[in-house]
Amino acid sequence: KQILLQTKTALNKILSNNHSFNARLTQITIYMSANYGMDLTQMFHDIFHELDDHDQQEIHQWWLEGFLLPTIKMIEDGVAQKEIKNPILMGTTSTELAYIILNLIKSILQPAEMKAASNTDSLEQKAALIVEIFLNGVGV
Repeated sequence: KQILLQTKTALNKILSNNHSFNARLTQITIYMSANYGMDLTQMFHDIFHELDDHDQQEIHQWWLEGFLLPTIKMIEDGVAQKEIKNPILMGTTSTELAYIILNLIKSILQPAEMKAASNTDSLEQKAALIVEIFLNGVGV
């Protein structure tokens, strides 16, 4: 619970301190890369298989508030500021785009033992890659 509350606080601070979609996505990616080396897929698997329904629902609510809702807000603000397309034009929703963004970020997370070899530049490079892929794609 404490980790998810810290994440919620950090992501909301990033949203309030950065105004452009690009800066927000960059900072959120850097934050998550610096703070999450665990295998989130394994963690969710364990939660699903080891905890009762009530505890699962409670953790899910904390995750929604800590990760998903700030990401949705970032998307909706980006649309309002005309920095990104309205998800409706792509046949999707802000929630689905938020899941895509979180999965992109998850794809670059490293285990703690590998993180020691990383430096700030590589975190910033990875964040720049996520922003580039999300905003401009990989096509030519």
